[in-house]
Amino acid sequence: MLRKTETITIYGNSIVDGIEAAGFQAQINSANPKEMSLNNWQTNPALYKANRSVCRADQAEFEDYAYSVQDKMIQEAAQGEAEEV
Repeated sequence: MLRKTETITIYGNSIVDGIEAAGFQAQINSANPKEMSLNNWQTNPALYKANRSVCRADQAEFEDYAYSVQDKMIQEAAQGEAEEV
C-alpha cells in the first residue's frame, strides 16, 4: 500500500556581510497543517558564533513567518471542513 504525504517546505538563511551563517527550514503537512517541523543549522560556525544575536533574531523572524503560514493553512483547512458539512 502506498501512503503519500504532501508538505509545504519553507527555507530561510541568516546572511551576515553577504555570507550565509545559518539556515532554517520548516515543513508543514498539507493534509494536517497542525503538524509542522522546524530545523536549523550553522553553515559557517565561526561566523554564526561571532554574530549569534543577529542569527538568533533571523531565526525568530523565520519561525514567526513559518507559524503565520501554518496558521493560515489551519484556518483554510477549517473553512474547507465547514463547507463540506
